[in-house]
Order: sequence, then C-alpha cells, then structure tokens
Amino acid sequence: MRRVIIVGSSLAAAKVATRLKRKDPSSEVNIIVPAVESGQESVKDGVFYKARAERHAVAELLRSREVGVVEASDLSVDFDARVVLPTSSRGSLPIRYNVLVLEVQAQPRIPRVLRGAPNVIGWPGEGAATLDAMLSTTAEVRVVVVGQGQAAMEALRLVARSGQVPVWLRLGDVGPDILDGDTWRMVERLAANGGVEVHDWSHVPMERMGARPDEHGGVAALVAALEGGNDLRVEGDVFIWTAPTVVQHPVVAQEGITLDAHGRIEVDGNLATVEEGVYLIGTGVAMACGCGSAPLHVGEHDLAGLARGLADHLAGDATTTMPPCTGLVHAEGPGFAVSRAGVTLEEAVHRGLEGEFALLPLEDGGLLKLVADKVSRQVIGYQATGTGESLDLLAPLLSFAVGRSATVDELAASDCPGPVGTVVRKVAGILANKMEGRFYGITADELRASREAGAEFFLLDLRAMPEWRNGHIPGAYNIPLPQLAKRLQDEVPRFTPIVLVSRTSDAAWSVACKLFGLGATALYVLDGGMRCWDYELETA
Repeated sequence: MRRVIIVGSSLAAAKVATRLKRKDPSSEVNIIVPAVESGQESVKDGVFYKARAERHAVAELLRSREVGVVEASDLSVDFDARVVLPTSSRGSLPIRYNVLVLEVQAQPRIPRVLRGAPNVIGWPGEGAATLDAMLSTTAEVRVVVVGQGQAAMEALRLVARSGQVPVWLRLGDVGPDILDGDTWRMVERLAANGGVEVHDWSHVPMERMGARPDEHGGVAALVAALEGGNDLRVEGDVFIWTAPTVVQHPVVAQEGITLDAHGRIEVDGNLATVEEGVYLIGTGVAMACGCGSAPLHVGEHDLAGLARGLADHLAGDATTTMPPCTGLVHAEGPGFAVSRAGVTLEEAVHRGLEGEFALLPLEDGGLLKLVADKVSRQVIGYQATGTGESLDLLAPLLSFAVGRSATVDELAASDCPGPVGTVVRKVAGILANKMEGRFYGITADELRASREAGAEFFLLDLRAMPEWRNGHIPGAYNIPLPQLAKRLQDEVPRFTPIVLVSRTSDAAWSVACKLFGLGATALYVLDGGMRCWDYELETA
C-alpha cells in the first residue's frame, strides 16, 4: 500500500489530503498538523507555519474522510531513508512514506531593530489578538502598515474599516515587487483617494532604516537616513509589518534544493522537488510556468487550484492538468483593488526576456497593463488596479491567458462578450501593433527624461480645448480629435517625431493607426495618456 504523508495546517493542505483519498482510496493518506495546547493561538517554534483558528474543524473533517491526523510539536525528515519523525508529548514515532507533501508558507519577519516593541506586529501571524485590541480602541490611532504585498493591502482595508488612520509605508526590497512603477503610481493615487496616507520608500535600502523609540518601550517612528541628508520619518502609534520572508523548513537544507531571489523554494510544474517523491505547496514556493524557466511565486489565490491539481497528479488522473501557477495576487484595500499574474515588465527584463507592454486606463479610474514576450508573442503577465468590480471580471480571463501562455494575437481575436471582452481585445490590439513596430509607446517617465536630455518631439494633444486649457504637458500643441483631419497637413510637422496625447491614450492609439496608414513612421503614443502623467502642467 502506498503511504502519502502531508505536513501542513492550511485548508490547501487538507484539500490535498481529502481529494487524494477520495480519488485513490487504496492509498494510506496521513496529514501531520501542529499540536496546539489549550488556550494557545498558534505554534511559534518548530517547522510549522502556524495553526489556523479552524484547526479542530479541519481535523474532524479529515478524520471523517478516512485521513489519518497526527498532531506534532516538531518534525524532522530523513530523505535518504524516506522517513518523517513527528514529535509530540507522547514521544517520537518514525513514519515511512512513499510520497511526502510539505507545506512551505511565507510569513512576516520583523527586523531585529523592531523586534520586541509592543506596538510592532507581524501580520498575518501571531499578533491577531493584540492587533484587534489596538484597533478597537475608541481613541484615534495612527496605524502604519509596512510592506507592499497582498497582506499589506488587506491590512490597510482592515485598519480603514475599524475607523482608524491608515498609513501605508511601501518598501521595495523586502519581497517580490508585485507591480511595475507606473502601476504602483496609479495604486497610490487610488489609495490616497480612499483616505490612505501613502509614503513610498521603495527606493530606501533596508540597512538604512531605523526606529525612534517612544517613552513606553515601543516605536514612535520609522526613520531612514539617506545620502545627502534627506532623512525620512513616518510616525505612528501601531506598526503592522507585513513584508514577507520564507519560514525555515527541513527541506531547505537539503542538497540540490534551490531558492529564487526572494527565498522561495523552486519546484517543477508538478510541484515536485529534486528529492524523489517530495512535493511542496504553499506561498513559500516558486515554480516555472508561463514564461520559460523563470520561477513564479505562489500567491494565496493559487493555492486551492494547486491543491486540487496536486491531488489529481498524485492519484494518477491523466485527464487533469496542473492549474497554472502564475503568482496570482488579488487584494483589496480601502478604495482600491489590485490584481496581477505572471511577471512584471521589470522581472521579464531581469530574466532575459524581450518584453513589451501596453497600458489601458479603465473606466473606474484604474489601469490595466499587459506584458508579452516579443519573441514568442506570448502573454507573460498582467497588472491591473481599480475599484474592484472591474478586476473581478478581468482577473479570471487574464490569469488564465497568462497561465496557458496565450498569444497576444489570440487575445486580440478573442470572442469574450461584454465590456471585459472589449477591454481585453483593445489592450491586446495595442500590444500587437507595438510589437509589429507600427508605432511606439512612451511612458511619462521616458518622455520627461528624453526631453530633459535634449530630444525633440512634437507633442500633439488630441483632447478638447477646455481640457487642454485646464492643464497640459508643457509645449503640447492642441488639435482636438474632431478637427484633426482638416488641420493635420498644415499644422503637424512631417519630419519631427510625434507624440500623440489623449486623456486615456485610447484615442491616441486609434490616431496612430491612421497616421501609420498615411505613411508616418516616427509615431509615439503617451502610454496611459494624461491619466498617467504625474509631472508639471501648463495652463492656457
């Protein structure tokens, strides 16, 4: 009889166990969960991530499905002998296995300079009760959420819902940067509109960060000493640290196990490690999918699908393929939501891919960014932010496209109905035209830097004159779109590179197609339009 041992405490781990037992009743399936003493919230030591509040209900569910449940306070693994050794108050009992599934989760790790401070909480983690007490006070509390990932955004939403003052301190070198710079700016703008005070410290190295103590032994402010004397300071009453690291696990120490740049353990497309019969699941895992051999981290929203796929794989179900692990992030903050899958443009370049992208502002004030590989024309990532409703419809379609390596041309010709289909076809069409070299996109940062370096462009603003008068890029020439056909020949130079500017870039891309058909070559479109221009403006 084959014996499968699963080590983990999450619902995803329980799903692997119950689904595998249902599909392969002949296998002996056991799950090892952390032992928690009466009144204890979680396990702080050992190899386990943490015990969930619903652990007893999960244990009963597992037992009802004929899954063996073993509670342990610690665990060791002998991979050569294929034996796990769980330890509990009753002693140690070696268990041989044929297949071993280990849960490896990412969790916050508070820097040494902040550890022990009573008002600094790692979240999500062991400080839930302390955080609840701090947020439920009737006094106004300034809560600083540190980090930039999914946990940080959800923490901001909880703080805002409690009626306290949410402050977002976004760091850049404490984990994977889930968005590119242009998308981050839109997120920060939406967050500020939602009442969040935003501080961008993504450029601040961790070694330059410090803390100012308060009179109670806590932290009064986080500070950063930068070169040139431009010191930064963010004050707060409570600090929630969400920046993740990977919890230590026995498999990490094994020869041949490799980690990605952020400490996640790399696995293949079936979640298998280099150790025979050993599989990993959890947010501390990275796997190759969707863009060659580049590893993608596992997001919280991937876990349910991965659990089903792993169980089916272990049960020998050849009709089921492993769901694509695309590093899916889908989080909601106060007044905004964020969704992404696959790689960012910066990640693609770092991994040697020749990336291209298209930006499309959304009707709810958000932004959609689609990233593709120029060589294969495959969609390798997307990023989107908005108020939430539009993302709920876009995310499933785009994450599926990324995970299945759909091409830009397939998306541009997709028959998905409704507004979502229109948006997807439009952004894919823009990207396809850019990759064909018919015209080019230029970001606000690139346009500003190029002009400062002496490059000459003819900036053609296609918005209505009242919009142009209220604020335009310095030096931009206004021809409203309805008048362009009549004024084009006399007022637009032929031999100067043209940058087309519109409110959201939608109209500018249409005009670029027409001008290309008339023979124009040096055509640029301001990516995202004026919605993505965060620099100085002129009025008339």
